[in-house]
Amino acid sequence: MSRKLIPERLRTARENVGISMAEASRQLNLSKIGYWRYENGERSPSIQTIEVLARCLNTSVDYLTGETEEIKPDFLIINRDTTPELYF
Repeated sequence: MSRKLIPERLRTARENVGISMAEASRQLNLSKIGYWRYENGERSPSIQTIEVLARCLNTSVDYLTGETEEIKPDFLIINRDTTPELYF
């Protein structure tokens, strides 16, 4: 199944986490213009890139592709360094 990024959803998710386009591009290891093209619909990312975008912007692939209206992520990442109390 092919999923297509909805640029407006990408912008909303980025704004929801409170970062600039420049910061998003830095976190994603993309050029500023590369990220800008995704957010403005001039370029379509692969599904793998959409997955990375979703993780970075704390949302889900389903939200970015219009499959759901729920902006919250559908995953939880725990890290020993940031949540050591969850590790025994």
